[in-house]
Amino acid sequence: MKLFVILGIVTFLIGLSNSGINTPMSVNLQKMVPNEMRSRFFAILGIFCQGAIPLGAIIYGFVLDKFPYYYILFTIVLTFSLVTAIFMIKAVPEAYEPETPKNLEKA
Repeated sequence: MKLFVILGIVTFLIGLSNSGINTPMSVNLQKMVPNEMRSRFFAILGIFCQGAIPLGAIIYGFVLDKFPYYYILFTIVLTFSLVTAIFMIKAVPEAYEPETPKNLEKA
């Protein structure tokens, strides 16, 4: 029961941080992608995101058969934290404060 509560708290925190990251990332992408490419870019991005959901379910189904779920959760949390830290350290300044393309200033 104790492990279930910890799992629930960690999953909630991952979901909370995910929504806190996705909003600014989407805003930055909208600012960085030129107007004439925006619809194509976000259509392809949406296709990849929606396609990753069933692919992830298939992969996790196989992995859950081989390993206990708490090892998988620990690995995911560790990987997510490392990727976030690497991005925060190595990201170009434009990722934090994107410059508005010239075509947005005219609109």
